[in-house]
Amino acid sequence: MTTTSATLHKADSAALRVVAWLAAAAFAVTTVGLIVTIAAILLGGETTVTGSASSLAPSAPVVTALTGGPVSAVAATVDVTVHDAPPSVRAPLVAAAVTGALVPLSVSAVIFFLGRQLAQGRIRRQLGFGAAFLAVATFASALFTPFLNAVASTEALKLGPAGADAPFSFALSGDDVALPTLLLVLGATLFVSERLQKDTEGLV
Repeated sequence: MTTTSATLHKADSAALRVVAWLAAAAFAVTTVGLIVTIAAILLGGETTVTGSASSLAPSAPVVTALTGGPVSAVAATVDVTVHDAPPSVRAPLVAAAVTGALVPLSVSAVIFFLGRQLAQGRIRRQLGFGAAFLAVATFASALFTPFLNAVASTEALKLGPAGADAPFSFALSGDDVALPTLLLVLGATLFVSERLQKDTEGLV
């Protein structure tokens, strides 16, 4: 029985190490992709801002001029391509790329950390830290990525005829904060459950 348990323990440890290093590889690939994206934004001759706010009211001529085509008569979003974009457009796009990568980078980092630590001592505390960290990263990504994209969109539209009258549109829905809130509650629950276990063991 002892031999079987030891074999299973070794197999579990090996599996955890494999998962951890796969997560590390995913972290590295995501980081390389982020660097390539940032380089393309900073060095590219053409910069495309996706999802720029537009409406028929004073911004329609601007959108038509920038896109070279007609626009709908109702509120919509368009992709705006700017040649030799100034820093006011490129900087928020770079920041949005960074915040947009927070979730995959954080997930990979937490899986790597947990994979290396789960075999040592209690796991609830480690899981609690992981859930809390992911809650912060997910909320930051959900909040700042669309906001920074909206800033870049407005700055891109300002380069057209509308100038300072270019529209700014940013909205944060309840769906954007649902996952961070769930992760935060999960982390708090794991911390509390570990404390209750310690108190129970102390009584015994």
